[in-house]
Amino acid sequence: MAERTLDEEIALTKLRGLLFGFSVTLSIAAAAQLGIADQLANGPRTIAELARECGVLERPLYRMLRALAGEGVFSENIDGRFALTPMAELLRSDDPRSLRDWAIFLADLPYRASLELLHSLKTGESAFCKAFGAPLFEYLPAHPEYATKLFRAMSSISAARTAGLLEAYNFSGITKLIDVGGAHGAMTAAIAKRYPSIRCTCFDLPSAEQGALKTFRESGVTDRCDFAGGDFFADVPAGGDAYLLSGVLHDWGNEPCLRILRNCRRQVSNKGRLLVVDIVLSDERNVPDTYRNFLDLATLTQTEGGMERTESEFRKLVATAGFSLSRVIPTNAPQWVIEAQPQ
Repeated sequence: MAERTLDEEIALTKLRGLLFGFSVTLSIAAAAQLGIADQLANGPRTIAELARECGVLERPLYRMLRALAGEGVFSENIDGRFALTPMAELLRSDDPRSLRDWAIFLADLPYRASLELLHSLKTGESAFCKAFGAPLFEYLPAHPEYATKLFRAMSSISAARTAGLLEAYNFSGITKLIDVGGAHGAMTAAIAKRYPSIRCTCFDLPSAEQGALKTFRESGVTDRCDFAGGDFFADVPAGGDAYLLSGVLHDWGNEPCLRILRNCRRQVSNKGRLLVVDIVLSDERNVPDTYRNFLDLATLTQTEGGMERTESEFRKLVATAGFSLSRVIPTNAPQWVIEAQPQ
């Protein structure tokens, strides 16, 4: 047998590691559920202390943390105590960038649905529907415990998206903003707080109203923010000179997206603007972007026709709805800002 080259050895090592990606995901989620990062917030601790605090066995916990330490999630000191690393800091519940709830959610419904990936590849249909018997957005209202998990997960990652948006985009000149699909109003409130001259409406299903009003009260913007309930496939509120869609379009295929966008186009003034905050994939080939590329795969398995899109795909989509894409603005978050004007 011929001796393997260095490149072949590297490929073998990398593929072996990738094949255990499922174990990495589940181990990070288990550490998040146990609150390991919170236990280490005040300094390194022994495995005996961690196991006692978390109510698990020492040896199994050690084996999991040793594996995660090998990936840079936690570190094992020379004295055998475990400590936080920059990645582990992001699993603390009190870190403003925390991914703890996101990790816990991903290892539950999305992970279980992804086991039906072949169904999506063969049919183009949702693996989630195959696994759970209903589309995601029909399943969640009937299972509020999972809806709560999803809300916590989305809240944990929306902070970074909102911070990236506010840093990258200047909202000056906008007098009335409609946040379409704004959920519980976190982004709506943050924009209003940063720009005191803007009035904002958070538009989502009626069930989101109380959460949004609570967000507005806690942010001190109730005098300039209100909530409107409805269905963005049917219509959106009138009167905005800017319509914001954050993390909305990637959940849907092109035809549902066009219904949403055309509703916005019908309501926005000819001098208004459309703002889409979403993942923008590269139009180039073989771009190594693990998060964005695999998030796109997650939309395939979890949603009915959802997808992450390239800049050229966004340009075509908004043009079909009556907008002209004017610029794409990178942010420090995975999601970028797509600005479009009415044609």
